[in-house]
Amino acid sequence: MDTSIEYGCMCKMAKEIQMKWKPKWGDFISGIEDDSEINVLMSVRFKEQFKCIDNYNKSDIVWIPRQDQLQEMVREEFENDFSLTMRFAKFIPGHTESTMEKLWLMFVMISKYGKLWFSTERQWISTNWDN
Repeated sequence: MDTSIEYGCMCKMAKEIQMKWKPKWGDFISGIEDDSEINVLMSVRFKEQFKCIDNYNKSDIVWIPRQDQLQEMVREEFENDFSLTMRFAKFIPGHTESTMEKLWLMFVMISKYGKLWFSTERQWISTNWDN
């Protein structure tokens, strides 16, 4: 699981994904106060933690999706898993992100929302990508 500052920032700035989050057992969350550090990374496992999440403003909590969750987000966009795998393989060249979570998050954002991550600006920017 990627716990890097950059992945936390990428997740935080992926507003489309954050808005669709429905807390489930085993989800990873972070309270990111700024883009310089991940303060708390925990897995939602207990009912008390769900109650705690309900007491927070959702904008104070960032969902940190796992690789399997990211794959599930785009699975419906493709005819079958083979098609998904081939499209992901086409996407990979030219991307130097160091973890699978970063690559899959970028793939989700370009495939579903037409956005690419620009690390220098630390934001998702709309683009035209032949998907």
